[in-house]
Amino acid sequence: MFIGGFIALILWLWMVVRVGKQNFLLGVGAFVFWPVLIFAVIKYWGDEESDIKIPFAIFMLAVIYAWYDMAHTMKPSAEDQETLLGTARLFA
Repeated sequence: MFIGGFIALILWLWMVVRVGKQNFLLGVGAFVFWPVLIFAVIKYWGDEESDIKIPFAIFMLAVIYAWYDMAHTMKPSAEDQETLLGTARLFA
């Protein structure tokens, strides 16, 4: 979860800066609400200075990896909690 989240954070900041250089309001909007970057990908597609299609694709993969890792990290914790509650009921 940490690696995927860290990579996503770095790429998100990079994309916000690149978009913000072209359009300040779009950069602020992307900083506040990241799905605005989808509009920026479409708007600046092919523009050499503001093209963010590759960082956006890697960003999405990093976010998917972070979600996947988080789901698999939390599953054993939930199972351990159920086991602990079952043991506590035996002694109560």
